[in-house]
Amino acid sequence: MKYLASPAAGELRRQLLLQWFPQNSRIFPWREYTSPWHVLLAEMLLLRTRAENVAKHIGALIERFPTAEAMASEELNAIEEALRPLGLRWRAHRLHELSRVIVRSYGGRVPLERKALLNLPGVGPYIASTTLSKLAGQKVLLTDTNTVRVAKRVAGVKLEGDLRRRKVVQEGIASLMNGPVGIVEWLAILDLGATVCRPRNPLCPECPIVKLCIYGKHQVRSPLVGEALAY
Repeated sequence: MKYLASPAAGELRRQLLLQWFPQNSRIFPWREYTSPWHVLLAEMLLLRTRAENVAKHIGALIERFPTAEAMASEELNAIEEALRPLGLRWRAHRLHELSRVIVRSYGGRVPLERKALLNLPGVGPYIASTTLSKLAGQKVLLTDTNTVRVAKRVAGVKLEGDLRRRKVVQEGIASLMNGPVGIVEWLAILDLGATVCRPRNPLCPECPIVKLCIYGKHQVRSPLVGEALAY
């Protein structure tokens, strides 16, 4: 099965996903944002939060806080109240701190360099990568729940725990599409993981890359009830 991790297989998966994505992509408002502040705010809210919930409320938040300066000048309790509908009041302090650092250190402009982004409060490697991919066109590796799950299934491995920083998982994610790629490819993987390669009851027969996935080929050939829970 080593051929599934070959550059040729990775490139074919990339092409198949790009063909699948336009007709199967999810629609979220932040995918159309071009303002660095709006993109960063969305990514901060999306961290370990249901995208559908963020979609319902992010328009009102951006109207309330259209710039980093607007949030930085508010009282903390006002930000808490604005985040209440999302159930994220506890993130108000971090967002307030983030906006103040952007205003104080970068004149209100979100920096688009990895080192500077990683120095911002609450910004880790994943948020930095998605922000740079979206706004600076950088090719990156994204390690979130969806991409890790897809990579594990493609490689046919069973691993437990927090896998995002493990070398074998990083290598598996890189082999998905033959190395770091741009935002459109990663959005395709994210949507594949959310709608087809689901944690429970994955829809393997509907997957565009099922023939290039060890787990998927096994499921289509001989589906086993409950096996998906191990991946």
